[in-house]
Amino acid sequence: MSTCNNGLWSPPPQCIDESSCVQPDDVPNTIYSPSPTGWYENGTKIRVKCNKGYETKNNLLTGTCKDGAWRSMPVCEKSADSCSEPPQLPHAVIINQTHQEVFAVDSEVMYQCEDGYTTEQGESMKSVTCISGNWTEGPTCRSSSSSGSSVSTVPTVPISNCGRHPIVQNAVVVQSDLMSLKYRCYTFYSLEGPEIVKCYSNGMWSDKPTCKVAYCVLNTKGHDVLKDVGRKYIKNGETVEMECQKLKFYWVTTHKAEVQCNDGEIQLGSCCSSTDAVFTNCE
Repeated sequence: MSTCNNGLWSPPPQCIDESSCVQPDDVPNTIYSPSPTGWYENGTKIRVKCNKGYETKNNLLTGTCKDGAWRSMPVCEKSADSCSEPPQLPHAVIINQTHQEVFAVDSEVMYQCEDGYTTEQGESMKSVTCISGNWTEGPTCRSSSSSGSSVSTVPTVPISNCGRHPIVQNAVVVQSDLMSLKYRCYTFYSLEGPEIVKCYSNGMWSDKPTCKVAYCVLNTKGHDVLKDVGRKYIKNGETVEMECQKLKFYWVTTHKAEVQCNDGEIQLGSCCSSTDAVFTNCE
């Protein structure tokens, strides 16, 4: 489409074949290289990439101009390991970040506590990371003038007196009664602190737990000996068997390696014949 500005058409009008296509309409969450002429001949294919945090829904990577219309255009949707917007936290704001609805895996966002508040470690800022579709634990910003010892002497009252239930990242309330809430962490996270939260008569909640990362991420692309199956999430202390590449020409049976997660570190064993139950025939 051309627009008249100050007596000039921009861009200049062109006569093209009816079977050709103009630039595709805005395709959400995609990137493609536009044609310098502003149009495409019939039969032209364009390669479309998804923005970070998105993946193709229909496994298509190209769109085709056919008889004046675009056919089979890729559709990009939020990928499973991406995160939605980071949560709003009491007495904290997100800094140095423009608005966006989807964050790719491994994205990092920084929170800053309001004036007069600090994190559990006495800091003013704390970052969170997008891992497997969830944000890591954000800061709990507390008044720098308050102390835990003075609060603990305050009588407890029904939880309805404290209003909205406190947010514990990567956790869910599994039990709620008149006087308390019980939290449980999601899979791949471990609970630290009290699992029971109560309401004090001054309208404040008791200390809430935190859910710490308790898993390792094994990226098989980074291990030449392993068969590439993408990312594998392993719980802390857990050992799994992963299939190996065929490293030797004389291997006739499947070989596997034991992979263990210890305190966030991956320990990779040798590739062993799956016919040996005790894994002694290793190379």
